[in-house]
Amino acid sequence: MTHEEQRQPLLVWGFALAAAAPFLVVLVSLLTQTWSWGLMDDHSILGIPGGIMGKWWTYFRQILGNGAMRPVATFHAALTYKIFENSPGLFHLFRFVEVAAAVLVWALAAFQLTGKRWTIFLTIAVAMSFHYLYDAFFFLSTQEILGVFFTGVALLLVHRSLHAIFSGGSGIGWGYFGCGILAYFLALGCKEPFIAFGFALGIGMMLLSPRVKEVDRLSLLLAGGSLVILSLFYGVFLKVCVTAPYTAAYSFTDKAKLAGNLLQWFKKDLLNHAPWIMAVFLLGRRSFPGGFQLREQWGILFGGSYYIFFLGLLLPWSAVVYLATPLGVIFAFLIAIVSARALEQCASAAAGRVMVMALVVNIAVAGYATTREMIYHLDTQNLLVWSSLHPDFQEASRQGRVFSNAPEPSVAIPSHVNRRWGLNMDYFHNGGFSRSNSSAEFFVYSSRFGGFPADDLKGWRPAFYGKYWQVYERQQVSSR
Repeated sequence: MTHEEQRQPLLVWGFALAAAAPFLVVLVSLLTQTWSWGLMDDHSILGIPGGIMGKWWTYFRQILGNGAMRPVATFHAALTYKIFENSPGLFHLFRFVEVAAAVLVWALAAFQLTGKRWTIFLTIAVAMSFHYLYDAFFFLSTQEILGVFFTGVALLLVHRSLHAIFSGGSGIGWGYFGCGILAYFLALGCKEPFIAFGFALGIGMMLLSPRVKEVDRLSLLLAGGSLVILSLFYGVFLKVCVTAPYTAAYSFTDKAKLAGNLLQWFKKDLLNHAPWIMAVFLLGRRSFPGGFQLREQWGILFGGSYYIFFLGLLLPWSAVVYLATPLGVIFAFLIAIVSARALEQCASAAAGRVMVMALVVNIAVAGYATTREMIYHLDTQNLLVWSSLHPDFQEASRQGRVFSNAPEPSVAIPSHVNRRWGLNMDYFHNGGFSRSNSSAEFFVYSSRFGGFPADDLKGWRPAFYGKYWQVYERQQVSSR
């Protein structure tokens, strides 16, 4: 038995524990707390009447009117929000399964390329160390995790179409390749930035062509080129034909915004990746691509390109919060391929340190993210109950005298209160709040959205106070 074969049980059990621990932390929180709807798009989707198809068509038109082309994501929302309309707790458990499935398909793709079954657990463990991935568990209306699933399926199918080439034979399995493109288009129907997957996959196949048998070079160039061209045409179509004020702000010419978002990526995303980057370097020279098999080199080339393209598409918007969810999974895919051989060949002590690091980091990240979301969720529900019990606050909202520090709570809070208790509260004002604004009677503030106007709230009293939510009431209302 070789050294690598002897190492298998240790790697399997070590990384399986590091992969399972964060899922267990999240599952316990979902089962031990009563979860309700959140403040993102839950209220607007729930407020759409009709059956599944009617709900889908209305929601799709709303999203299209905002400048986004997401037929798959809107159908998924219409279906799930209709099924779980009165069971948000069960919806959270269903989303738990969706997240697990999305991460798993990328782990299977890493296994396809490395040929080492334990890399399934390694990929999951690395993915679960990414803080923003946990947003997918608790923000039900986010669409990123669905796109992660379909791109993973597309990658599995495209790799299967190249199986003969990677095995020393020749010929592309065009049936598998066609199904892969279909899965890719389903991902595009979830959210626009997944167009980066098509560019990376196509370019990766084109760059692979000089390394294969001459008989397959033209086929690889044709397959890769078709992906790039399809992606390019889709991108041009979105830019020219699908536009609205909401998405018109998306631009690569705002250098200040690009620089700010890149700095946020350095401070948050890259810092989150840092333990694994350090682990790869500490494993030594064996953890770099030299001498890797053709399929592994292709995986590294594709994964690196995909990360760069996806990040590049995020920078004009934001490279943090739930928007960055795919980056954690792509990074995990890359780390699994790059470090698999080194983990099998290095000393047992070095492999053990990596596994302990993975377990500690994952428990810490999962514990922090889950605790934060539990407290935020509890705070939000308490705020909704408080709103339903204070007629003066309700009346102030109807008169346009309630302000908030962000658009999301300004609309979602009164919508949820109205839906649950049959009240007739109006949306809060968002922005423009100052001490000179004599019409304001209440100010609803959340630290998650920032911008606390401390000077303008001097003399106001806290009417509701939680860790993430506070409501301030003016003590002396100006005569009107």
